[in-house]
Amino acid sequence: MRYFAVLESLDDEGDTPQHVYLDCVAEPTFKMMLQAGGINQVPAAMADEYMGAVLQVRRDELEPQLLDRINAHSTRLWLQFTVSDERDEDGSVNIPATFVSLASTADALEVPPLYISPPTPAGDDMQNDAERIFRHPQVGRAAFERFAGRLQALFSREEQRHVVAYYVGQGNCNAIVDQVEHPVMFFDLGWPIQTNIAGAPSPAPRLFDIQAFDEAPPVVLSHWDWDHWAYALESWSYDRNQKAARARWKPGALERPWLVPAPDRAMKLGPSHYLLIMKLFQQRYMGRRALHYWPKKMDTWDAEHLTIIKCHTKKKDVSHRNNSGLAMIVRIDDGRKTGLVLLPGDSEFDSMHLGDILPEDTGRLVGMVASHHGGKLNVFSIPETKAPNARLVVSTGKNGYGHPNTRMLENYGLQGWKDQCHTNYGGIGRVGATLVQPESFDKPICRCGGAVEAGMSSNLSELPADYFI
Repeated sequence: MRYFAVLESLDDEGDTPQHVYLDCVAEPTFKMMLQAGGINQVPAAMADEYMGAVLQVRRDELEPQLLDRINAHSTRLWLQFTVSDERDEDGSVNIPATFVSLASTADALEVPPLYISPPTPAGDDMQNDAERIFRHPQVGRAAFERFAGRLQALFSREEQRHVVAYYVGQGNCNAIVDQVEHPVMFFDLGWPIQTNIAGAPSPAPRLFDIQAFDEAPPVVLSHWDWDHWAYALESWSYDRNQKAARARWKPGALERPWLVPAPDRAMKLGPSHYLLIMKLFQQRYMGRRALHYWPKKMDTWDAEHLTIIKCHTKKKDVSHRNNSGLAMIVRIDDGRKTGLVLLPGDSEFDSMHLGDILPEDTGRLVGMVASHHGGKLNVFSIPETKAPNARLVVSTGKNGYGHPNTRMLENYGLQGWKDQCHTNYGGIGRVGATLVQPESFDKPICRCGGAVEAGMSSNLSELPADYFI
């Protein structure tokens, strides 16, 4: 079976430089999509079956000149190769490859070893065909205005607000919750890919079991990395007969409004990312498409208690996807105290231009999730806080990236972020969330038991004494 693919990562952190990921589409699916006219013309069921497959290969199995060419290319360079269940006798298909599930379910672990031929750049005609197919469908500015109106209504209510980071392992999933820990909205819906699944909670939290209001909490996606949206997948398995991947989605994951960064060519998104884009484009929620793009030429959007920031970077390197996404500032309120919480996703702090957004009184910045799971970034751009006991939360689990970086956490501490909590430390039993706020703030308490049973509670000890009687 011939595959076409985009090289997903050339990140140089931790142990991962040993491997790279190929985000693939099988040739029969590619031809079907080309005939249909692009991803927005493909029936949803057909795309779920076999549109994307992620293969991991050792970096040293690929030609260094090819990696240099991909790294220097400002846009996607599509590769082609053959995939087989066994090595060819003539040795033309001999590079070991591992199928990597984005949902990390048990059936994904049963895939036999695969082998690929040495990847080579596809011809000019195929490059052009791929760019025509994998072009994001258009969604008008009016869709964003409707999404913004929904957020305006959610955050104009005079109610308590808190921010939590859910324990999902090596991924990111934050939420703004009310005084009873029920989500008002999500910032990312992350889950670790199969190679990092050892750090994930078991069982997984059931994030769609409870909600603050009648409408499903919307999602703001920081950027397109898998570990920031893969919770939406129920399974991602390999079909040996079709030699491709089969996606299944969690009930309710797509049935809510999503605001996402509009893809640009420098992000180098592969077929798996476009599968999510297409599913959201085809999904309807309350009669409207679930997909909403951040508008061009808009730097910030403000509600009374919420600011969404469009990050900007001039770099067109591997960090572009992280630093051209969305970040968020939330004004939390426990009924007595207020403060600001920063949710950066994986972006560098200098890509947010915080000096133009945050007030000079840095004492109001009381909580923050560490950018890029506590990974390396420009230490001189870390925002300073003077708030007593300001809390830094690191959303992480067991991984091969070296996250969090010890020296990086020390630099956060030098900027006032002394109280540092890791989401995986608190993920025991039904305690599945870490509050992104100082201990001096009053904590939200779920009295109906829904957050506890769903693995979304921030602290079992705060439940009423008679809860388990």
